[in-house]
Parts: sequence; structure tokens; C-alpha cells
Amino acid sequence: MKRTTSSSPINLNCNFKTQASGEALSMQGICRGMIVVTRAVSANIKVNGAHYAGSYIGPAGGVSGLRGTRSGDAINLAVRWSKVINGDRSASMTIQRVDANAIRIRTVDVDPASGQQVVTSDLNLRRN
Repeated sequence: MKRTTSSSPINLNCNFKTQASGEALSMQGICRGMIVVTRAVSANIKVNGAHYAGSYIGPAGGVSGLRGTRSGDAINLAVRWSKVINGDRSASMTIQRVDANAIRIRTVDVDPASGQQVVTSDLNLRRN
């Protein structure tokens, strides 16, 4: 995870409890970084027809909105942050099934200085 588009990545160790059905995904957990930093993280996403919508609480706190659609094994979401992050309130998030026991959640934001897209979080989650 990167706290800003220009910061160095922080390795996290996360544990989540998840619930999934054909129409919804809910995950609540805790991520730890640098041994001393602990943050609650959660997401709740529901599908209505071809559209996905929900909320996300990340390490920065605050409830952010999610909206998007599915493409194959991936759900592509627009993020509306609860506050200004990296110069604006928008980013993108992809939740992708890697295999039967793993998903990847990747968040991409635009660096305000360069205008380039930067991966700000890349969570690889595996079911035990």
C-alpha cells in the first residue's frame, strides 16, 4: 500500500472475515503495517443487474463510495473517496478472482504531480 502516490510502498499483513453470495460481498478485517500501525478495513458491495455498488473503508478512514461493472473475473469500480486524497476524490479499484481461493484488490490513483496512474494498493488475499 502507498499512503500517497509519491510515497514508498508499505508491506501489510491483513486478516479478513468475508461473506459472499451471488449478489453481495462483505469483508471486514484489520491490516497491519510496519509492526506498529493497525487499521480497520472493510468493504460491502452488492450487485443490481449488471451494476455493482457499495462502500469501502480503507486505512485512511472515512466511508468511500464504489460503483462499477464486471468484466470476466474482475469487478471494475470507480472510487469516490470520503475526502481529498492525492489531489482529488476519485480513483479506480479492481477486485479480481485469481483462483478458487484467492482474490486481488488493486487501487489505482493519478499522481497529481506527473498525471501518471500509480498503483496505490495491491492486496493479494488467499483463503486459508
